[in-house]
Amino acid sequence: MSLVQIAALLGVLFGVGCVGLAHQLLPSNPDLGGALDRLAPGRSLAAPLPARAFQEDVSASAKLGLWLMRHAPWLMLGKTPEADLDLLQYPVHRFYAAKVEYGLLGLFAPTLLNLVMWLLGLSSSLPISVLASIGLAVLFSIMPNQSVAARAAKARKTFRWGLIAYIELVAIERAAGSGARPALEQAASMSDSWVFRRIAEELSRSRWAGESPWEGLTHMGNRLQLDALVDFSEVMRLSGEEGANIYEILRNRAASLRTEIVNSDLGDATAQTQKMSLPIGGLFLVFGALLMAPVMLRAVGM
Repeated sequence: MSLVQIAALLGVLFGVGCVGLAHQLLPSNPDLGGALDRLAPGRSLAAPLPARAFQEDVSASAKLGLWLMRHAPWLMLGKTPEADLDLLQYPVHRFYAAKVEYGLLGLFAPTLLNLVMWLLGLSSSLPISVLASIGLAVLFSIMPNQSVAARAAKARKTFRWGLIAYIELVAIERAAGSGARPALEQAASMSDSWVFRRIAEELSRSRWAGESPWEGLTHMGNRLQLDALVDFSEVMRLSGEEGANIYEILRNRAASLRTEIVNSDLGDATAQTQKMSLPIGGLFLVFGALLMAPVMLRAVGM
């Protein structure tokens, strides 16, 4: 490889490093007014965040995502997982930007590889490079969807465990003589975990909106696809509107939800064990073939 090619390769690597370093070091300026608007109690959490909440975000990623939301949502290759993003509190415009950034990475990866091969004096096929760029761009653009779905699944499982503790605390408050709303709000204030904070935020929103607490929790459960929260809010509705004996009902609901989670975990563990049986069986077959090979070779006279 000539000195010119070595210098060009070092220049490319240095340029990529400088761009990455600048991206990490440049500060961002979030919009304080938009943040205060999103924290306002009277604001519906289900409503989409306005574009002005991100106008002061000077990062290139935020500007790209905001532009896509306005002008080219059809580039996202599929439905936006709004429930998962809301559960994770991950802005939609950031999700849009991540999909495009990953897609561009997949699009230009074969081009960079071809450049490195050219600098090394190797040849490459242009049609194969073009097809690889398109395929990797589509594949990489799907990666944020898979990442968000996996994180949301873990968050929903964590929420269910947190909801069990919350139901137990509500049952204790109700047994002590508290009303439906005071019991819900007092129980939500007993922990600083994100599960309790989200419930407390929804209860505060429902109070300022003039809704009953179970209506707010039902709305939150449907929006975030949390079936256990919807069931719990229905139980609280019965206790608030019909005066049902709620203590034992809540304790039984918590125990039932705990059993459901344990059975689900056992089913997942069984499925993972069954998946492992195939590679383990193949390993034993290979090991047996290695042991039998000398005997078979002697039998055929080799």
